[in-house]
Amino acid sequence: MDEKFTAGRVAMIKAGFLARYSSRLKFIENSITIELIELLLQKDRLENILRFCASGHAPLKAVVDEIEVFAEKNNLVVNGRLPDEWKQDVGRLIGTIVYFLGYVSDGDKVEDKENLHKLPNPPKYFHYAATFHKA
Repeated sequence: MDEKFTAGRVAMIKAGFLARYSSRLKFIENSITIELIELLLQKDRLENILRFCASGHAPLKAVVDEIEVFAEKNNLVVNGRLPDEWKQDVGRLIGTIVYFLGYVSDGDKVEDKENLHKLPNPPKYFHYAATFHKA
């Protein structure tokens, strides 16, 4: 993919994220986060995220395995756990991405989220994931 195009999309996601979560500057400016955004914006992943939203499922579900591998490779897992704050920021990041695709969150309560541990092969570190609907 064209580097200029990718850089523009990353900048757009960062700006959208900061507009909603200004206190999370350290997360969004981190070079690891930039790599994660680039990973998520790859065409097949972005299409899967969108497809999951459209079908009423949590978009995180479309990429959770790849995010967990990414976290492990970047030494974000500490003592067998992924910090809750990082997982929440990833959820916010996914929410920002789908917002640009016309989706808004169904809510922030546990009952508004999808339980990923009910999957046949549940993720290691993520448990609940927000669902979204077309605005």
